[in-house]
Amino acid sequence: MESYVHDAPSSESRRMAVISHLGGLAPLVGVPGFVVPLVIWLMERGKDRNAEQHALEALNFQISMGIYTFGLITLIVVLSAIVIGLLFIPVLVLLWLARFVLCVVAAVRANDGGFYRYPLTFRLV
Repeated sequence: MESYVHDAPSSESRRMAVISHLGGLAPLVGVPGFVVPLVIWLMERGKDRNAEQHALEALNFQISMGIYTFGLITLIVVLSAIVIGLLFIPVLVLLWLARFVLCVVAAVRANDGGFYRYPLTFRLV
């Protein structure tokens, strides 16, 4: 599957792509990060290739971040009994900061009509 679009995307397509990436910031208001990209991917699938590809990339990134977050929190809880787990709290904070920064970078790239591949992302969908 091709991971970028050759034609210049329309402004509506770029807007949906930007929203799908910025939707990853939804946990800041209590909504799981995968919800917005999932909804956009389901809405745009088969209609707008650009928005579909961006939403799919954002969805895979948010699922990956969820897996990493769950793993780190589990590690912190299990290892807290011997105090070592507390050393992983800064790693969790850095993961959340990276999530924020990468979502913004991807949204800017999408707004410019480009495509952004998130690092350390499982391609599950």
